[in-house]
Amino acid sequence: MYSLEHLRMFAETVETGSFSACARKLGKVQSAVSQGIASLEVDLDVELFDRSTRKPTLTAQGSRILEFARSILRQVDDLNAATASIHHGEEAEVRLAMDSALALPHLHRIFHDFSERFPTTSLDVASIASPDIGSLVKSGRVDLGLIISEAEIDNEVEHCFIGNLPFHAVCAIDHPLAGRQQLSMNDLIPYRELLLRGSEQAGLDAFPKMSTLAWFANDYRTICAMVIDGLGWAYLPAFLAEDWIAQAKMQRMNIRFDHKPWSPPVEILTAKETTHGPATWWMYEELKSLIE
Repeated sequence: MYSLEHLRMFAETVETGSFSACARKLGKVQSAVSQGIASLEVDLDVELFDRSTRKPTLTAQGSRILEFARSILRQVDDLNAATASIHHGEEAEVRLAMDSALALPHLHRIFHDFSERFPTTSLDVASIASPDIGSLVKSGRVDLGLIISEAEIDNEVEHCFIGNLPFHAVCAIDHPLAGRQQLSMNDLIPYRELLLRGSEQAGLDAFPKMSTLAWFANDYRTICAMVIDGLGWAYLPAFLAEDWIAQAKMQRMNIRFDHKPWSPPVEILTAKETTHGPATWWMYEELKSLIE
């Protein structure tokens, strides 16, 4: 039966280009590498290298075997990493529920860094309306919640304020409100407003219903699509709205009572008296920099 060590010698010889370079990388003498690969050829009954050239050249059979060898070695490395993560107390999974308004560009860098630091820990990210996230955190169905904060504090969870997220009032470029100056509350009332609302019919305190007509959705990307289609006006996260404004798909509305962009607070929620592992706490600490 072939050994994993000999498979690694084979793969590293291909990567480094020679038996001697492989030996240096693995900290062995060249003769050990040559003998190890020769043993592997005997075990597999396949000639892996053409040794008639100055440098070892893969045979057709060797090229075919190489991909299988690499696959086995990757699985061995993953197994070793998983074992190490268990010894370090790392979780098998981290569950994050977040409002779609908070899918900021920096979040992708956090996720990338998480994958590098905790390669064997699964990350489960659910896009959920802010009003629904607190109950998921309290029940233990998610480890972390990232929300647009409500006016009232829920004493059953831990709150961590991380900053304010600016919103713009927007409509489609051909909407009746587009281009009008100094819009008042009375100007907005006749036109359909698009609002976020959770599964329990709860909306966000920061964005009360102003129009006599309203439609609701549980994520901001759906609301964004509705705005572009001319179905109504809405307050959208500035980073999301600005991309579409730049593409001339929507227009920022000139609201008289918005001297500055509405910027509701953003918080991270965790369950009280719950012990989390290092991966969850790392994510918690990194999310603190999301708004920055």
